Parts: sequence; C-alpha cells; structure tokens
Amino acid sequence: SGICCEGSFEAIDHTEAAREAGADAILLMPAHHWLRFGRTSTTAVGYFEDVAVATGVPIIVHQYPQWTKATYTLEEMLALTDIDEVVAIKMGTRDMARLGHEHRVLKEHAPDVPLLSCHDEYLLASLLAGADGALVGFAGFVPELIVDLVHAALSGDYERAYATQEVVYRLNKAVYRFGEPSSDAHQRMKMAMHLQGRFPSTTVRPPLRPLDEADIQRIRDDLAESGFDAWYGARGLLQEVEASVLAVG
Repeated sequence: SGICCEGSFEAIDHTEAAREAGADAILLMPAHHWLRFGRTSTTAVGYFEDVAVATGVPIIVHQYPQWTKATYTLEEMLALTDIDEVVAIKMGTRDMARLGHEHRVLKEHAPDVPLLSCHDEYLLASLLAGADGALVGFAGFVPELIVDLVHAALSGDYERAYATQEVVYRLNKAVYRFGEPSSDAHQRMKMAMHLQGRFPSTTVRPPLRPLDEADIQRIRDDLAESGFDAWYGARGLLQEVEASVLAVG
C-alpha cells in the first residue's frame, strides 16, 4: 500500500489503516512538501524510523528522481537499510550513472535488501544495471509483459528480454510519450487499458478532464503498432506467466 503523507503522525495512522485493510507492507513516499522545501538528513531518516518503530510494518523506500529535493542521498539510503523494517528500495533515481554506483554500494552494505527498478521508461537498462526486480506503474497496464521482461533479464535470457523490451518501448510511447510518468499519463494508461478491453471505464476524477479525440486516436494507433497482441500470442497462455512469477519469486 502506498503511503504519501506530510508528517510522521499522519503516516503512522495511514500505515495502521493499511495494515488493518490487509496490506503486508507499505511503499513509503517522501513528504510532498520536501519536493519544494527540501529536508535535512536527520528528518529524512527520522521519518522512516518513526513509522517503523510505531507500526513494525515492513517498508519499501521510494527513491525519487535525483533532480528533486526529495531524493535521498546514498548516505541516507545506507542509513535507511539499517532500519530493520526496511525490506526494499524502489530506485527511481533516473540517472543511470548514479544508479549503477548506488547499486554496488547498497548491495555491499545491505545484500539482503532488494533494489527494485522504478524506471518504466527504460526498465531493461536498469535491470541490467543490477536491479533485483521491478515495482513499476506500467505493470498495472500490462503485467504479463513486465513479468516476462523481468524474468528474462534476471535469468540471462537476453534475446527474449530485448524482444520484450521492444514491445514495452512501443507501449511506453502510447502512455508516457517517451518520458517518465507525467500528470496525464495515468489518463492515457486508463484509456489504453479500456481500448484493450482490460478496463470497463475511462472516467477520471476531477479536476482531470477527459482526453480529446486526437489523443485517443494516437493511443489507438500506438497500441495497434506496438506488437503486443503478437507478442502475447507468441508467449502462450497465462499459465506461462504465472510460472515466470513463481520462478522470479
């Protein structure tokens, strides 16, 4: 369950509510006001310590892009991995040079804390750079595709991984327009899922507005050109995907 709050007390309350609702762990995001005002290292690490001590719920750290004031330094992430409740880091740095270095240092310091790629837009590259898996929004759109890509990359089946990444790239064009997730990306993802017959509605909450017809047609065209249907047919039935999930897990 994702937790995005402005302070420790609120985050603790939301975490307890998530546990009562059945969550096994939380994805703890930085406080939103950090994006504008920043924070000290003591505050950043203390936020996780507060939630961990008060709830005991397993925590996945959500690392934000390096150009934001909410991103964690390597030293801060090292300190976070020393908290018993921290069970993984969702690496959203979006800087491959920094990512490769941080993977090496974090794995040496905390080899039992998985590093999960947050990079929908270049997932294969981040897996090859050392990610242990992925926690990406794109998996809500085409879960079988992401499972196949992760399994192929981690098992060393690079021919399959590159072929699958090509389909991800084309679908990424439809949803993210080659960039990281933006304000209307989830509207486009919802529309794409609807056009695929995977989701019954395209309704979005205000103040978001429906996509215009030109954007919808562009998504329709991108889906048709993506090769996803051919990929899915070539990969077989869902049983194979389920087997891949078990193998990765």
